[in-house]
Amino acid sequence: MRNIFREKEILMSLDHPNIIRLSQTFQDKNNYYFMMEYAPNGTLARMIRKIGKFPVELARYYSAQMVLALELL
Repeated sequence: MRNIFREKEILMSLDHPNIIRLSQTFQDKNNYYFMMEYAPNGTLARMIRKIGKFPVELARYYSAQMVLALELL
């Protein structure tokens, strides 16, 4: 449970175009929910499953975006 609260704290403090925004959280008796901004193209993992092997230029682009996001963290 501590990890969930830490993830919430981190996501709510970030403001970066390459990191999805967390707007609020709530919980019921059994689950903890994160309400995040809508990402119409889905996640990077979903794209990889759909496309398979990325062309070199697309792989470079997403690699650079991940480095920028990690620098922020």
